[in-house]
Amino acid sequence: MRLGAIYLSSISATIADSLMRPFMKIMSEEPERVTFLRDPFVKFAKDHVKLRVLTGVLRGQEGYVVRILRDRQLVMEFGGYAVAISNVHREDFEIAEQD
Repeated sequence: MRLGAIYLSSISATIADSLMRPFMKIMSEEPERVTFLRDPFVKFAKDHVKLRVLTGVLRGQEGYVVRILRDRQLVMEFGGYAVAISNVHREDFEIAEQD
């Protein structure tokens, strides 16, 4: 994991503002929607299509919609970690990449 390597080497992690602002908004208003996952982000790519969010606070973010705890959640990479955001079933998506 990049953050682990960065942590051990005392180098600061850089997270784009376009990713950080929506994440901070969700964490301040509805932190129960956010789950940090133990598995690496690449694990969620298997058998899933990468999508881009078109609506809501996460507009422009990319990730995989994965069923976790009987809920469809957007799994995205955040600073080298996989993070799941719940309650995305009302959002509109488009395919971000083609195989």
